[in-house]
Amino acid sequence: MVPEGFTSQAIQPVVASNGSEPSGGGIQRRAWFGVLWCLVGSIFVPLVPVLANVLVTFGAATAFGCGSRRVRIATPLVACVASIGLTFLLFGVYGLPMSVVSIACALVLAWLETQGRMSTGSLLLAAVMAALALIGADMASAAAQGTTVTELITTVVNEAVEANIAALDLDLDSTMVLLQTRDEMVAYWPTLYFVVALSMVVLSVLGSRVGARIAGLSVQANPLVWYDVPLWVAEVFAVGVVAQVIGPMVAPQATEVVKLGANAVMCMRIALAQQGLSVLHWLVREHKVKPLAGMGLILIAVWLELSFALTSIAGLLDVIFNFRRLERGRPSIVLRFAQKR
Repeated sequence: MVPEGFTSQAIQPVVASNGSEPSGGGIQRRAWFGVLWCLVGSIFVPLVPVLANVLVTFGAATAFGCGSRRVRIATPLVACVASIGLTFLLFGVYGLPMSVVSIACALVLAWLETQGRMSTGSLLLAAVMAALALIGADMASAAAQGTTVTELITTVVNEAVEANIAALDLDLDSTMVLLQTRDEMVAYWPTLYFVVALSMVVLSVLGSRVGARIAGLSVQANPLVWYDVPLWVAEVFAVGVVAQVIGPMVAPQATEVVKLGANAVMCMRIALAQQGLSVLHWLVREHKVKPLAGMGLILIAVWLELSFALTSIAGLLDVIFNFRRLERGRPSIVLRFAQKR
């Protein structure tokens, strides 16, 4: 993973520990081993589409990293046929969008890892595109049934809330908290899609990194320290805040504008929170803080984010001031502002 705006050089094979390169036959066996694991993961995609990405990207990265051209062509074909075909047999047409998005995300990220093109921006863009694809598919499916995604989610959430209130015999305060949670889930349903897509991406990255190592490729150590969101994350965050502020002034679509802004802010807040945690992780490493104390600081930062959004604010400030002094492929915001003055 490289800082925003930068593309790392192509990954070079790692020399074997005995000082010689692996034999051609050994490399090809390793590549077909990757195809096999990619097939196994693809079979699990219809059943556990997010978790299965670990196996798919592990196998795909291994095959892409050390396989011949034939292997590299066979890998996505095997993955797509197995996952999409099995999904259609088990769940029909309605199950296809999730499997298609899951397998596409896994294959693209595995390829980026083996080509040395993995960056924070590409990961977040993949998560955004995957979330939009899932939302679009569900909106089309809901429209075909004469309803909307919001109405479907509202119905499901209301049924769950009513069942919990009746079963748990909650007091007034607990009931109010549950109702508030219901309202937030209904309002932030697009963010839930982003969380699912982001989980898919994170698991894909984990699998692809292991697969790249198996293929004999060098993988950058400690990627969290170099996590650096692209500038568009801060821009979308700012636009979301503005939409929340001016939403009530837009008479016809006030509610829609406010909800859209709130979801944009929440999605980008997740990305910026990790930026803040990466800054903290960098400080812990630079000052050689003991592991137990470092873990405590991370937990405190997570609590501060959940309670006061302070960690995401720290991440936003890092986008502007570049506390870690990363070499970025874009002009510094501070210098740009100073030049305009």
